[in-house]
Amino acid sequence: MFRKITLLFVFLFLLSSSFFAQLKDVERTGGYARLQGLGANPYIEDPYTITVNPAYASVYYDFIWGDLGSTVTAFGNDGAGQFAGFNFKVSDGLVIGGLLSRADFNGLSISSVKLCSLLVSQINSVMGSGTVIAPGNNLEALASLNLGKFNIGLGVSYASSSKEYTPGTGGGSTEASASQIGFNVGVLTNTSLLKLDAGISLLLPSASYKPATGSETKFSQTILQAQARLFYKMSSKVALVPSVTFLTGSGSADLPSGTGTKSSDLPSQMLIGVGVGINYQIGDVLIAGGPMFARASQTTPEVENASPELTSSYTLFPIWNLGLEWKIADWLVGRLGYVAVNGSTTTESSNATDYKKIDEYVQSFYGVNKATVGLGFKVGKLSIDATVNDDVLRQGLANIGGNGATFAYLSVSYGF
Repeated sequence: MFRKITLLFVFLFLLSSSFFAQLKDVERTGGYARLQGLGANPYIEDPYTITVNPAYASVYYDFIWGDLGSTVTAFGNDGAGQFAGFNFKVSDGLVIGGLLSRADFNGLSISSVKLCSLLVSQINSVMGSGTVIAPGNNLEALASLNLGKFNIGLGVSYASSSKEYTPGTGGGSTEASASQIGFNVGVLTNTSLLKLDAGISLLLPSASYKPATGSETKFSQTILQAQARLFYKMSSKVALVPSVTFLTGSGSADLPSGTGTKSSDLPSQMLIGVGVGINYQIGDVLIAGGPMFARASQTTPEVENASPELTSSYTLFPIWNLGLEWKIADWLVGRLGYVAVNGSTTTESSNATDYKKIDEYVQSFYGVNKATVGLGFKVGKLSIDATVNDDVLRQGLANIGGNGATFAYLSVSYGF
């Protein structure tokens, strides 16, 4: 018995002693453009995971990164999806960081204000278009702490906007505002056989309108999101990667009525995704991908004497996210990806925007049907990752003297 106990403690010691060496066993480069070039791949490690699991800041420490965005323009001539971030190692056990993102930030995390923007659309559908303005950017602060056997990360974000109108003739002023506060926590563990990363996010968007006289109108929501992956090392080259995603959201609206303020429920959302993929690394070649099942739905509550409870839903299977990455030269990486989504829909709501909201949830997580091509450029410690514009490949010789964009999306990072 004593021998067995001794062997057990030796085994646990070896697992824990290998933890920190393996945490750094990734190349500190990448971003949203790399993921898209690999078919919106959920089965690889990339710094973009920091947005849903701040514990990954311990892997991508002393790291400046961000997106130059898409060729699809927004906010004037700037590319859509731009953001800037940093992670600095301030001590052996602590990494701090931050993200400054715009309203068109890609993905659903506490760095995104897309759900707050949807809430603003809902209150404006009652009060009138343009009554409340959605936040234009979001600031997140994060930290990752080394606790010996695993890393834990914490993040908090805040975004807000306001609008006040005071007529020159007097009579009081009206106030309209929107805000969102977000919290997330993540863990990251690593042994010789297993690597687990998991994160939970809480988003609390709200929007309100206060007239010069009368009751205030207020919409608020609670959004809970969780994601987890397990990298199980089957051999020195192959890892099996189960993945789970869950999102649920609900809210309420306080509306003025003839006798005061009347409260009602807002439509609720739910998404769950379960998948299993393979991560195959041999030399400078990475192959990753697999199938996933997903179901997303939105339920509109019953309105007494008006309409019953209605539900719109997606059931998707299989969702294929496939990617291939290989090193062409010391300074150049090539990528190929493919996304294939199959499934069915059920719509009980007469409101077309309900269907669109569910569609946005699904696309944010799994992408849309398409093949992708990507490139990675490395000059010293500077990395530029790009997805290639599909039209460039189709035009061939027509690119000579053409005016189309070569790259569809760009990410930049610098590890020092």
